[in-house]
Amino acid sequence: MIRYVGVNPQTGDAEWLDANGNITLNPSTNDRVVVGSPLPDFSGGITNNFKYKDFDLSVLMNYSYGNEIVLDGLRFADGNDAIGGIVNIRTQNLNFWRQPGDNAFLPSPTSVTFNRFNQRSSLQMLDGSYLRLKNITLGYNVPKKALDKLGFISGLRFYATATNLFTIKGNELDGIDPEVTDDVDPLFQGETFFTAPQSKSYLFGARLTF
Repeated sequence: MIRYVGVNPQTGDAEWLDANGNITLNPSTNDRVVVGSPLPDFSGGITNNFKYKDFDLSVLMNYSYGNEIVLDGLRFADGNDAIGGIVNIRTQNLNFWRQPGDNAFLPSPTSVTFNRFNQRSSLQMLDGSYLRLKNITLGYNVPKKALDKLGFISGLRFYATATNLFTIKGNELDGIDPEVTDDVDPLFQGETFFTAPQSKSYLFGARLTF
């Protein structure tokens, strides 16, 4: 992947690194090097179960740390394509270079690099570390004494479940699901192209035992 450096505060040009690590304004595919890894330094899950009288609570959290994710769709949400109206413009696109000293996200519209800005590079690579509350379930078992009065029910449990309730992640992932998977090949780890994020879901139910 081509390594992106940023917008030069003095010139307003976007800058990349060539294969030798030198600044260039016109990178090519020959400048691609291995950058980052989709494999986390460590990952896993934490499960806890609690019980108090007739109530029970189960919690599942999962996490990943030290991996990078590539959001290829950002190439079309930043720079000239976004400004041209193809997709919604991200807030960062309002921060373009105007004068020397500006620390801008976009290069100057008059820069020769403006139309190259959103090419595939490490600009679309983000820290994929996160901690997510994957599932939480709260249940209540109706006491046996209350059920004995009915006679034909031996067990009754009410429960509520929430999935993907919240995620702790970096600010740069605002609005982005860190558990990304390619929308064509689900086994393609760490990259996505406009893949829809996992949604929050809520479930309420009851279980009867006769």
